[in-house]
Amino acid sequence: MERFFGGNPALVLARLAIISLIVGVVLAALGFSPYDLVQTVRDLIQRLYDMALPRSRRASATSFWAR
Repeated sequence: MERFFGGNPALVLARLAIISLIVGVVLAALGFSPYDLVQTVRDLIQRLYDMALPRSRRASATSFWAR
């Protein structure tokens, strides 16, 4: 189990905390915030949904009438 989790749980938590701080500092230096990242993902999902919905409606309409 130690091999799977990477060693002592306290050391793993310490490593994760340090990595999180480093990533946070880098993102702050680049001007990103957690809200910006969440909003970007939401916009991407919305755009994909908006592109796929009319195409699926068209495809289902043509396949229904082609019978």
